[in-house]
Amino acid sequence: MIADQDQVLASAASQAPQLAQVDVTALHGQMVIYDLLRRLFLTGPSPDLLAAIAAVDRVSLGLLRHLDSDLERLQAAVAESIERLPSSSESLLVEFTRLMVGPGETPVVPYASFYLSPTRNLMTKETMDVRVMYLDAGMAVQNLNRIPDDHLGIELEFLYWLTQKVDEETGVAQAPLLEHRERFMRDHYSKWVPEFADALERAATEPFFRSIATLLKSTAM
Repeated sequence: MIADQDQVLASAASQAPQLAQVDVTALHGQMVIYDLLRRLFLTGPSPDLLAAIAAVDRVSLGLLRHLDSDLERLQAAVAESIERLPSSSESLLVEFTRLMVGPGETPVVPYASFYLSPTRNLMTKETMDVRVMYLDAGMAVQNLNRIPDDHLGIELEFLYWLTQKVDEETGVAQAPLLEHRERFMRDHYSKWVPEFADALERAATEPFFRSIATLLKSTAM
């Protein structure tokens, strides 16, 4: 009888869904990418950020080939900016402000609702839907209502936070976090970020921001 029970348990275990192995090296690489991008879109191209981009050891990140190639291109753009511009971070900040901050109308709009709503309006249902996604996953947005929840920087903050949480957990505890991330990428992020990146690439005059646009598109693949 005991042998029969053991056989039943073994059979059930073999038929149960297997949790995919999480590539820890790949997770760390993704965190680095999300961290650099979130810092850029939330605070602009500071000297510290440019130094952080230049210092990334791509070999240790285990990135997919297209991400590695895009990061290499970004590092080259940072080096070119530092060599060409007397004050590279200030010059890039001026360009960042022109592209996305204003004053006035900007050539690039860093809010999901602009691309997802038929009317190209801001602060629409899409903005509230994103907030629900954050809360469902357990992330509380700092400075709530000061920056709309669908700002690209906050969405990258969410992806960074989720990836960090996956890295901190093990086994079955990773599954719901991975599911939140996959759903967010599939149902929201990938539906608007490529269009934003195309607009950024067209409007940018600095190679740095064109490289950022290419890297962004790769994160939405």
